[in-house]
Amino acid sequence: MNYRVLDTYDWPLLKIGPYLPEILQIFNKLHERFPDDITVESLYGEYLQKAKRLWLVVDETGKVAALAMTELSTINASGKRKATLLDLAGENVEAWAALLGSTLEAWARANGAHFAAIEGRVGWMPLLKAMGYQPYAVMMRKEL
Repeated sequence: MNYRVLDTYDWPLLKIGPYLPEILQIFNKLHERFPDDITVESLYGEYLQKAKRLWLVVDETGKVAALAMTELSTINASGKRKATLLDLAGENVEAWAALLGSTLEAWARANGAHFAAIEGRVGWMPLLKAMGYQPYAVMMRKEL
């Protein structure tokens, strides 16, 4: 199957409309996996406010196979720009991961990013290592 990565940042709502049911279902999957960190409303709000950039991975039939949300930021200490992949969910990851990765890295370079970072679950590490990513820092969490 062939996949395309679509950057929806400048899309009017009418253009994204046909994808909304699938987007909202994927947002809900993220919420179900991380209920204390993510809601459907917060993710959609971040997209609408352009706080995060929404990327769609669609197959040749136009079905959404995955989505990703990214942001650009500047590190205060160094002034370096960082492109961060913050939210990612989808099916058949092995089929589109390299395409999504290269697309996001090209976007990051074109927008002056000095490096790319990914915040995600530990299960992504083998795939990310194969794509050249290395652990940099670890967030540990304890419920209080």
